[in-house]
Amino acid sequence: MGPDALNDANRRIDDAATAAGRSPDDILRIYNIGGRITDGVSSGFLDGPVDQSVDQLTELTVEGVAQ
Repeated sequence: MGPDALNDANRRIDDAATAAGRSPDDILRIYNIGGRITDGVSSGFLDGPVDQSVDQLTELTVEGVAQ
């Protein structure tokens, strides 16, 4: 899933944890990503020039994978 779907996915995890009597903060979340660095123009998330990947990975790190 792309980063735009993470907030909804995390809400679903939070709701399921709460319904099971667990704290959502106790649930470990991992977001595996992959990409392709090219010499050409961007073809999407983490698929394009190195500067694009740096910017997108920095945004995920600074802003958090999902808030």
